[in-house]
Amino acid sequence: MNLLTRLAGQYGAVAKPSNGFLVFAPDMRTLSVSGLILPSRTIYIRDVSNYKCEFRECESYGSVVTKWYDKKNAAYQEVKVGDGEPVYEIKETANDEESAKKAAEAKLKRIEKENLTFNFSTRGMPELFAESAIIIFGFKKKIPTNWIITHVQHSLSASGFTTSVTCSNKINKKEN
Repeated sequence: MNLLTRLAGQYGAVAKPSNGFLVFAPDMRTLSVSGLILPSRTIYIRDVSNYKCEFRECESYGSVVTKWYDKKNAAYQEVKVGDGEPVYEIKETANDEESAKKAAEAKLKRIEKENLTFNFSTRGMPELFAESAIIIFGFKKKIPTNWIITHVQHSLSASGFTTSVTCSNKINKKEN
């Protein structure tokens, strides 16, 4: 599973067990494996016991560079994705140009996704799951309303059934 999770991160995907299947699918698309749009859920502030929204502008990168080894010319080549500053450099060397470009694109998408996160806890909501969309209402005006769930943890303890959720909101809406 560790290998699949690492490969998923490298190629901008998600790898997880789901309903007896191992799912490997594009990240942040809010689509089921069959291509159907996943249902969105509305969350009101009255449903939430605590929340935290983080804007990480200081960790933002405008582009990603990675290297690959060109066997034909016996030299290292660079691939750059994005055109902004600062530049994030992937340390691992890719096998070929296509792999390098895919790794750089995936890393840039992951950086964009992690720049704006929203975490909250609520009473148990088993209908919430990763890769589905939520719309939030009643929170501070500077907090965006549309989010994609990236992680959900359902817990059952002596204090009851609770759900903790982590969401992302891509600042750069450009899709390939």
